[in-house]
Amino acid sequence: MKTETDFDKLYTYDKTITSKEFETAGMLETFGDDLKLVLDIANKTPMRVWTMVDGDDGMYLVQGYHLVNRIYYVITTEDAQSEDEEYLIDSYEDLYTPEELEWMENGE
Repeated sequence: MKTETDFDKLYTYDKTITSKEFETAGMLETFGDDLKLVLDIANKTPMRVWTMVDGDDGMYLVQGYHLVNRIYYVITTEDAQSEDEEYLIDSYEDLYTPEELEWMENGE
């Protein structure tokens, strides 16, 4: 499984892309002017757009513009190496206690 460290070795957040919603350059929100900018970039240079998504085991950065389970978008200065790249950014096991994970899974 590729991780955030692997992503950071290959890609750089585009510091020329800024959002009113995020302090980190290169990160964009999923609505409003940010979304318009993401769509514009995705139409011109789709391999530079990444989507942070909520997955079964944690939060992943996946290459491309996605709608389902999206949290925010990332724009990089480099093109992705392939369209099927994904990186585990935060594992739920690292973020929550076993009790919290059980409650989230079973509602108990």
